[in-house]
Amino acid sequence: MTVTRSQAKKQQQLQQLQHMQQKQQYPQVKNINRIQYHHTPIDFIDASNEWRKNKIKGENCTFRYVC
Repeated sequence: MTVTRSQAKKQQQLQQLQHMQQKQQYPQVKNINRIQYHHTPIDFIDASNEWRKNKIKGENCTFRYVC
């Protein structure tokens, strides 16, 4: 079946119209997989003390930390 230019143009316009309607029906949602974190207060003095306990001195003034 052959398609004339006017028929092809009408078909293209119809497809564009359908595409625009779909966009309006299903708008894009950003950050669908947003992760919620439960914030707990951190005692930075205790954390610093624990960090220092895990420090291992190496050669040439280098340090390694054990987790």
